[in-house]
Amino acid sequence: MAIRKVKTKKLGIRYGVRVHVGDGKYEMLGTFPSKAAAKEVEAKWMLRTRGRQRRTGKDWADFYLEGYEERVKRSSYLTACTAINCWLKTFGSRTLASIEPTEAETWARANRWAVPPVVTMLNNAVKKDALDRNPFVGLSSRSQGRRFNEPLSVADLERLAAAAEKHHGSMFKAFVLFTAYTGMRVGEVFALKWEDIDFTEGKILVRRRLYRSELDLPKGNKTREIALFPEARDAIAALDRETAWVFLAKRGGQLAQSTLNHYWQKIVATFGREIDPHELRHFCGHHLYVTKGVPERIVAAQLGHNDGGKLVRELYGHGDHGAIDELKRLYGENVVPFERKAS
Repeated sequence: MAIRKVKTKKLGIRYGVRVHVGDGKYEMLGTFPSKAAAKEVEAKWMLRTRGRQRRTGKDWADFYLEGYEERVKRSSYLTACTAINCWLKTFGSRTLASIEPTEAETWARANRWAVPPVVTMLNNAVKKDALDRNPFVGLSSRSQGRRFNEPLSVADLERLAAAAEKHHGSMFKAFVLFTAYTGMRVGEVFALKWEDIDFTEGKILVRRRLYRSELDLPKGNKTREIALFPEARDAIAALDRETAWVFLAKRGGQLAQSTLNHYWQKIVATFGREIDPHELRHFCGHHLYVTKGVPERIVAAQLGHNDGGKLVRELYGHGDHGAIDELKRLYGENVVPFERKAS
């Protein structure tokens, strides 16, 4: 660090403060009208820097999560805790300022799922002036997303349901078909009670979800009413209605994500390819919007989107998937679009 006397044309004599920031690099903190003012700025910078040098990953995580818990839903807080606790195993005892970009990238490659909450936490550290730079910025690369997934066909869904029945019985066949034809999130299906279903009016009241073993409001913090389509109604027609929950685990308890994950392994093994339960919801969006031609606004209401259909267009439209079939319907079955007959 150094304070240098400089002469400027407009302001006359000034005192510049230059500080060493590591790796042989320096930073100018500015110029000031007196040496005393320059020394004061230099002293404040040194005090702040020493504080940063002592602040560990655990110190900041504890501070950040305390405030975060007050601002978000319990489910969002628990998700962030899981990711940040994973990060703390590597960086908890380290000072924030000591984490190098190469270390950050190595960790991020091995823990992609946990990166976004860590980036948010350390962006907050930068904003609060507890860190100069966030070494994890840019490392939370996202996958292409569901819009590029090939959606299940009706035949695929029937085959998946048959695999579920083969390994786990009629309850799980019903779970697969019901989830696919309602578009409900799996946590909402876990928390569904018979009293939530109006068979006479053909409606379902989605009023809760099960997330991390806790009952909570559905995503978006509000209940919604959706249609009970005939395929979904028929799927659960033979289930026992004397129980409170619609879907139960094999031993009779409430079905939950951990239980489903255990059961799901055999289902996908028989099905023949890796598939996430969320793709059942994806099937519903695509089936209604593309196959059935239901307006995007109505599909959005069924799925619980609050954007008037924008997400339906982006995620479930699949302009390429089903496009040929739509053109055939428009031009007639005897016309094959995009194929030119040889002359």
